[in-house]
Amino acid sequence: MEGEGQSQGIPVCPRCGQPISYIERQRRGNRFYYFAVHYLGYERTPDGRVHKKVKRCYLGPEEYVLTNRVLATAGLQVKSLVHQLIE
Repeated sequence: MEGEGQSQGIPVCPRCGQPISYIERQRRGNRFYYFAVHYLGYERTPDGRVHKKVKRCYLGPEEYVLTNRVLATAGLQVKSLVHQLIE
């Protein structure tokens, strides 16, 4: 399942295996977190308005602050899942 979308150039979500429509960056306080967004189509609400349906999968923080600070003594660094998708 993982290789299906990659052959067409579409990134595949490492959490659920579905193709990613786009990656969303959200700010919480002074930190940033990434989500893979899957477009599921449109639905009409009971009052007649059209609403876009999406599913979000959490990919991780922009950086692991405490973990990297501790692992820096051993010369290691932890990266988020987003870095895999971007590179």
